[in-house]
Amino acid sequence: MAFSVSTDFIGRGLGFVVYHGSWSGSGVSEFCGNQCSFESTIGDTASQLIYGTSGTYNSGSISCPKDTTITWRAAVYAQCLDQLKHGNYSNDKTYADTATFPTGLTPGTPTTTTCPISGSVIPNTVESVGTVTAEYRIQGTSTWIVGPTVATGISGLGSQALAGTLTALTPATIYEARYHINRNTTNSQDAYSAIGTFTTQASTPVVIGPPVMDLNLDMPTPVLVINTIPLAPILALVMDIRFEMLVPTVGSATTRVITRVVLIGGAVERNFRMS
Repeated sequence: MAFSVSTDFIGRGLGFVVYHGSWSGSGVSEFCGNQCSFESTIGDTASQLIYGTSGTYNSGSISCPKDTTITWRAAVYAQCLDQLKHGNYSNDKTYADTATFPTGLTPGTPTTTTCPISGSVIPNTVESVGTVTAEYRIQGTSTWIVGPTVATGISGLGSQALAGTLTALTPATIYEARYHINRNTTNSQDAYSAIGTFTTQASTPVVIGPPVMDLNLDMPTPVLVINTIPLAPILALVMDIRFEMLVPTVGSATTRVITRVVLIGGAVERNFRMS
C-alpha cells in the first residue's frame, strides 16, 4: 500500500479550532513511528509521535482569531519509509461573535400609515459581512412581517447607525418592530434587536355637510303688458291661475308680482298687475 496523508476536517468553536488528519501505508510494521503534525497560516502544530502503519490524529484545541479564514493541511513523516507526505490544503473560516444591537430599535413619531425607526448594530465580523432588515407586526400577533432593508454589506467590531421607515401601516394600531441581522459567517446564527413599540395615528374623519346654495334674484321691475285676442262667439272655458313671487327692490321693501292667465275660447289672455 502506498503511503498517503489526508487533511480530514476542522472542528470549530468561538476562538478555537481543532484540526483532524489521517495517514495510511507508512510501513510494514505496527512499530513504525510517524511524526504527525499540521501546517497552518496561524502557526504549525508540534509533531506527535504515533506508531502504526495507519491511523488518525488531531491537533487538540488551538486558539485562533475570530471570523478569519485559515489555510491548513495535515503532515506526516513516516520514519520507516523516511518519507514526508502532506494532505491537501483546506480553507476554513473561524467563528465570529454574535452581532449585537446596543440601542435596540427606537420608533420615531408615527403618522397614520408610516413610522420612522432608528438604532445601531455591532456586526462583530472581520472578514464576513451582514445585512440588516426591519421586521414588524401588530401587537398581539405572532407573525413578523419583513420590512425595509436598512443596511447591507456591513462588517467590523464597532457600532454602526441604522435608520429607515416602516410603511403601509394601519391607522390607530399598536405595532411592535425589531431589527434582524443575517451574516455570511460560518456560525451564521441570526441576531435580533430588542423590540420597539409604537401606535399609528388615527385617521382624520372627513365631514360632508349639506349643500349650500346662494340664490341671488335680480329681477327687473315688471311692466304692464296686455295682449288681447278677440273672442270667438262660442262658449269659452275660463281658468284663473295665479302665481305670486316676492321680488326684492331697493331698501327693505318687496314687490309682490301676480301673474294671471285666463283661457278664453282657446285663446290666451295674459294679465299682469302689481300690488
